Order: sequence, then C-alpha cells, then structure tokens
Amino acid sequence: MTAVELQGAYNVRDLGGLRTRDGRRTKHGVIYRGDSLDGITPADARILFDKLGIGAIVDLRTKAETELAGSGASRSRPTTRSSWPRCT
Repeated sequence: MTAVELQGAYNVRDLGGLRTRDGRRTKHGVIYRGDSLDGITPADARILFDKLGIGAIVDLRTKAETELAGSGASRSRPTTRSSWPRCT
C-alpha cells in the first residue's frame, strides 16, 4: 500500500498490491482508503480528484457521525457518494 500525503485527512492509502484470496493482487491506482475526508483542504481535493482521479466516495460512517463532522471540501467536487454505515 502506498500512502497519499494530505494535510486534512489521515491514513489515506492506495490499496493496490494487496494479495487477494486467490493469490492475485489488487490493481494500483483504483481503490483508495482514508480517514477523516471531512477535513480535507482545497489542495487535498485537487490531489484526490484531479491528480488521482477519484470519482466515487463510499462513506462507512454512521448517520450521526456524518452529521457531526460533515463532508468538508470533498463535497465540493462532482463525485458519486454512497453511504454504507458500518455495523456496530
């Protein structure tokens, strides 16, 4: 996994290179994971959306977490957003 350095989000990584159950590897530059995208800066948004080409965000926070923190600069870009709150 390759880290993506951002100012307003933590632990953002390219999940490329992870081994799958059948022994293959995930493709680089396709799936990223990150924490606290609600805090990204405009410069971070340019990296994520313009440079890396991210076009969809899957939010695993609960509705309460989303309402408390918001979506920040990530909301300013035309992306597909899906909310799939994790089970607790």
